[in-house]
Amino acid sequence: MTTKVTPLGGSLPRRRTVASAAQRRWIQIALITLGVAVVLAGAVTIGSTKLGLVFVVGLYAIIAGIMIAVRPSIGVYILAAFVYLNFSDILEVQFGIASINKVLVGLVFVSALANRLVIQKKSFIFRRTELLVLIYCLVLLFSTFVAEDRSRAQTGAVDALKDFIIMLIVVQVCDNEQSWRNLRWTILFSAAFVATLSAYQVLSKDTSNDFFGLANAPTHEITAGFDSTRVTGPLSDPNYYGQILLMIMPIGIYGIITEKRTLQRLLYLGTTSVIMLTTIFTYSRGAFIALVVMGVMIVHERKLNPYRIVVGVVIIIALLYPFLPQGYLDRLLTLSDVLPQDTTMQTEKSFKGRSSEMIIAIQMFANHPLLGIGYLNYENHYADYNAVLGLDDRAGAREAHDLYLEVLSETGVVGFISFIGLLIGVFVGIHRAMRQFRLVGREDLVPLMAAIEAGLVSYLATSIFLHGAYIRYLWLLVAVALGGMVLAETLVQQRRETLRVKEDGLYVQRELIAAGPQI
Repeated sequence: MTTKVTPLGGSLPRRRTVASAAQRRWIQIALITLGVAVVLAGAVTIGSTKLGLVFVVGLYAIIAGIMIAVRPSIGVYILAAFVYLNFSDILEVQFGIASINKVLVGLVFVSALANRLVIQKKSFIFRRTELLVLIYCLVLLFSTFVAEDRSRAQTGAVDALKDFIIMLIVVQVCDNEQSWRNLRWTILFSAAFVATLSAYQVLSKDTSNDFFGLANAPTHEITAGFDSTRVTGPLSDPNYYGQILLMIMPIGIYGIITEKRTLQRLLYLGTTSVIMLTTIFTYSRGAFIALVVMGVMIVHERKLNPYRIVVGVVIIIALLYPFLPQGYLDRLLTLSDVLPQDTTMQTEKSFKGRSSEMIIAIQMFANHPLLGIGYLNYENHYADYNAVLGLDDRAGAREAHDLYLEVLSETGVVGFISFIGLLIGVFVGIHRAMRQFRLVGREDLVPLMAAIEAGLVSYLATSIFLHGAYIRYLWLLVAVALGGMVLAETLVQQRRETLRVKEDGLYVQRELIAAGPQI
């Protein structure tokens, strides 16, 4: 008698799984569509007022609460969108609804833990990379003891711990490939959404409508003697807006390069185009530098022909030159002002200010090398140091305008080492995940992880010129990277389990054959 061993991953079960997943997605789409219809009907009924939007938000909160309790991954998507859109701050400023992100984080965290530990009966994920992030958060918390303004430092440290909890939530749900992919799409669409609003403002020349704070477009100085609209999106500064747009752009660029499905590629193309256009409308020179760095990085990682890329870029610039906003190229040319080492040779006002802010940050570190002056306390001490050094003729408090010098001055060598250590840990984990994807034959996931790495490099490059006023965006992208690492480890474990089962099946088959026919 011969025993037939059924191969793993047969076609019939796989078709059933795909069909079931498709049905679940359509049910989710139907529910979301129904929710949107109800909300829009309510908004129309109440009227186009702030009260109407409060009703909309309240109804969405009820629907979202129910969905999050059932599917924690949905809560992760909502949380990621809220963080990227700066929705919590907008609700507080526009409608007086405070700390909604803290409530949402607590709800999603409890739901994710209950789902993973109780329902799925899986272990809590906490690895070396998460430990490095936690150590940095604890350093920030400890720095409050040396801070002059302890209240400010404690508020910042609590926010950092909240961001750390968001990372923990993400890693608990991203052992599922679809959850990780959906998270990336959520952030990409969020960036494209606010970018579209900003592009509409500039192209229509209608900046009176700020879309309830999601699209701000104040007038700023572009070059000496020339002022124009610089979009800031849901933030208050165009340079930070350029930073957070640019860090998401690699997701779209890699999608255009590697995606084989037409519809998906068109989505990537559309979102990337509007993000790129709005980045130009920020007039951010730091974003331009980061774009160049990011482009070189992508060309190297994808092994593209650099000569063809250069020719293509030149052609695109030549075609777009007549359509570039007035003063954009003139502003980029002011980058040459940063080249002289003697600050007296610098003619651009912002460069003079930033150089003084950086010098004072170094002086603060020199005076407090071990623990710094306390988290978020640079601004409190700037005027005192400037009064002694006399570098800046502008009165009042200023920021460091350099994330790394800010970390060094506020948390000392202890905080700086822990910050750089966690960044190294994240990049090492990204490359390990890419190797693991290749090991299990999932080459399609490698560029998705490479896009996250390029986004992080972009953010860190712009941080040479910007301090950590909106550092939660960095932690959001780090959370996506950690989710990718968890997915890679899960796929490796699944492959090992599959091979083990196959080996067990082959062993049984050999034993039956060796035993001979049974009577």
